[in-house]
Amino acid sequence: MNNLRFQRISWLQIAAILMILSGVQGQEMKPDKPSGGLTLSRPGPDAGDQQAVEWNLGPSHREFDITTKGIGAMLLKGIEGSVVINGKRFYLKNARILTPIDEVSGKKMTPGSMEYALPGVGCTWVWQFNCVDNGLEIESTLRNSGDVPLVIGDWDVVHLSQSQGGDFEVGENHREVRFFRWHTWDMGVEKLDCEDGHHTSDNFCLLYNPASGQTLMSAFISIDRMHCRHHLDYSASGGIEEYRATCRFGRYALTPGQQLMAEKLRFSFPADPYRALETWADQIHTLKQPVFEELPPVGLANAWLDTWNEQEGGYAEVSINNARALRDKLKGFDIEIYRVSTFTALKKGIPGNWLEADEPHFTFTNGYENFLIEIQKLGFKPGVWVAPFWFCSEADKMLEENRANLLRDCEGKPISQPLNWSGNRADTTYLSKLHQYYLDGTHPGTRELLKKIFTHNRNIGIRFYMLDFLQVPGNSCLYDPSKTPLQAAGNMLEVIRETAGDGTHLQTAVSSTPAYCGLIDAARVGRDFGEGRPLQGAPLSDWGNATVVLHDNHYANTYYLLQNAAASYFTHRRLYINDLNELTIDKPLPLEYAHIAATVFGLCGSPLMLGDDYRRISEERLRMVKLCLPRTRDWPVPVDLFDHVHPDDYSRYLKLQVVKPWGTYLLIAVFNNDDSAYEAELDFARLGLDGEKDYRIYEFWTEEYCGTYKTGFSYVVPPDACRLFRISEAREYPWLLSTDMHIQQGSVEVEALKWDEQSKCLSGTVTRPVGEVGNLYFLMPRSMRVTDEKGLFLLKDLNDMCVIIRKEIYFNNEHEKFEIRFGAWDGRDYLPPHLLPGATEQEWLDDVREHLPPGNTRVIK
Repeated sequence: MNNLRFQRISWLQIAAILMILSGVQGQEMKPDKPSGGLTLSRPGPDAGDQQAVEWNLGPSHREFDITTKGIGAMLLKGIEGSVVINGKRFYLKNARILTPIDEVSGKKMTPGSMEYALPGVGCTWVWQFNCVDNGLEIESTLRNSGDVPLVIGDWDVVHLSQSQGGDFEVGENHREVRFFRWHTWDMGVEKLDCEDGHHTSDNFCLLYNPASGQTLMSAFISIDRMHCRHHLDYSASGGIEEYRATCRFGRYALTPGQQLMAEKLRFSFPADPYRALETWADQIHTLKQPVFEELPPVGLANAWLDTWNEQEGGYAEVSINNARALRDKLKGFDIEIYRVSTFTALKKGIPGNWLEADEPHFTFTNGYENFLIEIQKLGFKPGVWVAPFWFCSEADKMLEENRANLLRDCEGKPISQPLNWSGNRADTTYLSKLHQYYLDGTHPGTRELLKKIFTHNRNIGIRFYMLDFLQVPGNSCLYDPSKTPLQAAGNMLEVIRETAGDGTHLQTAVSSTPAYCGLIDAARVGRDFGEGRPLQGAPLSDWGNATVVLHDNHYANTYYLLQNAAASYFTHRRLYINDLNELTIDKPLPLEYAHIAATVFGLCGSPLMLGDDYRRISEERLRMVKLCLPRTRDWPVPVDLFDHVHPDDYSRYLKLQVVKPWGTYLLIAVFNNDDSAYEAELDFARLGLDGEKDYRIYEFWTEEYCGTYKTGFSYVVPPDACRLFRISEAREYPWLLSTDMHIQQGSVEVEALKWDEQSKCLSGTVTRPVGEVGNLYFLMPRSMRVTDEKGLFLLKDLNDMCVIIRKEIYFNNEHEKFEIRFGAWDGRDYLPPHLLPGATEQEWLDDVREHLPPGNTRVIK
C-alpha cells in the first residue's frame, strides 16, 4: 500500500508540472456553463447479469450521477462528498475546481480524475474514476497542500442528500425495497420502511427492488486501512433522503505534502443480489489470497462446563475426566482441540495475565503446564482465549512494563476505561471493577510483548486461539502517525500469526472484520451461541444458579443462529471460515432446540466446539452430536434471504447441494421460530431443480418418506422447530433415500453406491468409526421385490405402493460393504378388501390419485 501511495504522489506531481508548463491554471466552473459530461453505457460481460449503466459528471463538475436503464431504473443524482478536517466538515459542492475545464467539458471521454481545492483549508481532494466490467470504481485522495498539519476525521467518500439537491431513486414501491444489513453478529435483510428509516451497514450497501429485479451494490473493495460503513436515511414520503459511504480511521494527522487514500469504492448493478454478495467476497478473496484448512477443527470447549464445582474435584480433575469420556464416547471421530477455560488459564482470571495461569485450579495435575501435557496425552491440542489488543491494569506488572507502548488519545493520555464486561450495573464480580488499557499496535514494544506471549504459549503446546474484542478505539493517535487504527490491528495480528506458528488455528470473536482476511483462519459470524456460565467461584457468573439459559438474545437463541448463518453464507471460505461457536444440546434443552442446533451445525462447515458434559450426556443427544461429525467444507445458501425479510418475516430456508461421484441430491432445511405452525413451500424451480422431473422427498427428523413429487411440495413445520428434507431425483430402480448417520445423509458416510441393471443388484460402501451402528434407507419401486430379505426391514407405503427398505450397518471395520439383490414383482391381482373391495393395485392407486387435495403434485404411477 505504501508503494501505491508513493506512485500516486509521483503521478500527481508530474500532472501538476505538465499543467504549469502548458500554462493551464485551475479555475472556477461557472454553474451555467454547458458541459457534455462523462458518459458510460456498459452492459457488462454478461447482459443477463449486469444492468446497463450511464454515468455522468454533473453540470457543476463537483458531483456525478449514475443511472440504470430499463424497467424500474435506479438513479443516483448529485453524488458529492464531504470530510471532517480539524473538526469542521467540508463539502465538495463548495470546493474550487483545479482540473482544467477543457478536459472535462464539451466532449465525451473515458472516466478520469477530478481535482478540487477545499475552501479555507490547505487540502486538495482528488477523485479518480475507473470504468470496470461490472461497475464504476472511485478512488479518493486527500493531499495536504498547505504548510500546517491537518487532522482528518470521518470521510464521506460519497455523500448524496436531498437537502443538498441530490436525488436517490430506487424504482416503484420503494417501501418494499430490501436493504442488506451487515452488523457484527446481526446480519440480515430489512425493508427500507422499517427501523424508523435509519439503516447502516458495514463494508457495503446493497439495495434490491423485488418489483423491478434491480440491484444496487455500493461496496468498498479495499478494506485494509479504514473501517467502512454505509448510512442510509429513508422516509415513506420522501424516499431515500440521504446516503453516505464513510471511511473511519479515528483522527489522522496529515502532514504538509502527505496524502491519504480512502478505501476504493465500487458502484455496480448486478441483476442477482445473491451474486452481488458473492462477487464482492470473491474480490476481497482475490486481493487477500487467504489459505484455509481442508476441514474446520472440532474441539471440546470446557470453557463453560461447571468445572469450578469443588464437590466434583475441581477444574483440572473434572476437565480431564470429561476429556476422557469424550474420547471414549466419540471414539474414532476426529476431535482435535481442547479449549481451556478462559479464567483458569489466567492468574486470578484477569485478562493480561497471559503468561501465568490460575494455579489453584490445577493442583490435580501439579500445575497448569502438567495439565496441558495430560490433555496432549489424550490426543488434544490445547487452545485458549486471548484478548491481544488490551489488558487489565490489575494484571501482574503489565501496566508498568508497557507504559511506553500504551495506546493514547490525541492529547497523549493512555486510553483507559472500566472493564464492566457484563454491562450490568448490578454486577458484583471483581471483573466489573477492573480497568482496561489498550496496546499501540504500531509500537515496537507491543510487537515484543506479543512475541513473548505467543512464543511462550507455543512452547507449552497451545495450538488454538479464540482472539476476542479486536477493536482499536477510534479516538487514538498512534505511535506511528502514518498508520490507521485498523492497520495497527493488522500489525498485531501479523505478529500473532507469525509467532503462533504452523498448525495453529486462529479464530476471532467480537469485533472481527473482513480486513483480517488472510491473517486469521475463522471468524465468528454469530452470537455466543451454545455457551453457558459456571455456577460458582468464577469471576464472571451471569446466572448464579444455572449454567445454561434459554430465550435470551445470545447464548441459546436459535433465531439469531439461523439469521446470521443465512446472511453470512457468502463470506465462508472466501474471507474466512465462518464460525457459529458452540454446540450444547444435552437434556434438559428441548428436543426441537437440539434438532435446530444440530441441523445448522451439521449443514454448515463451521468449526465445532462441543459444550456438553460428556461424562453424563444422554445417548439420544450424543447421537445428535455424531450427526454433525465428521465436519464438511461447504455452507448452505439461504433460498429466501431477500424474500422473507425484517420486520415482517425472516429467512427460513437453507439449501445445500451435495455432489458425490455416485449421485447428486439437495438438502433443504426449513426453520420455524414462530409460536404457531408454518406451512413450508418447496418450489422445485426456485430450488434449482428441473420442473419436469420427479423427486423423492425424505424428512430427516421425523424419519418420514414424504412421497415422490413434481414441481413442488408442501409441509407443515411445528412451532419452534425445523424440518430437514433430502430431495433426490426419482429413479426406476432402488436407490438411496437417506441415512441416519449424518445430517447430510450420504455426503460423508456413503463412499460408493452402484446399481447394476443386469444383475439387479444395489451395492455400495459406507464408512463410520469402528463400533458405530447406523441405517441406510432405500426406496424400491412397486414393480420390484427383494430376493433375499435377511437383515432388512421392508415397509410399503400404500400412497404410492413403493417400499422403504432399512438396512442396518454394524461397523466392525471403518469401511463396510453391502449389497441388496432384487427381482421383478408383478403386484397383487386384488388388494385386501378393507382397503378398496374388489380393487386391483392399479385401481387403488388411481383412486388415491383422484383424491389428492387441490394443488398436490404427488406422483403416483
